Amino acid sequence: MKIVIIGNSAASTAAIEAIRKYDNRSTIKQLTDEIHPLYSRCLTSYFIAGKIDQDKLLYRTSDFHKKMKVELHSGMYAEEVDTKRQQIKCRGGKQQHAERQ
Repeated sequence: MKIVIIGNSAASTAAIEAIRKYDNRSTIKQLTDEIHPLYSRCLTSYFIAGKIDQDKLLYRTSDFHKKMKVELHSGMYAEEVDTKRQQIKCRGGKQQHAERQ
């Protein structure tokens, strides 16, 4: 099976971990408009205020996607999901496919 996850938040990370707990064979692509590694958006204000260091923002190691066998596509903003054609149109006209195997 091919799976596409849109976003780079705690929810998408939990989804990846849940999938991999039971399925190590499916292909997972993750699309995110973020260009930064996995970080906690909730802690951003504490970082800006100087109450925590930058390393405290990160909630997974830098090799998370590699370990989880996830094909990460950073800087891609998903604009439209076509479930019938199993395609995701991203800003700039790029398309990602999640066709069944």
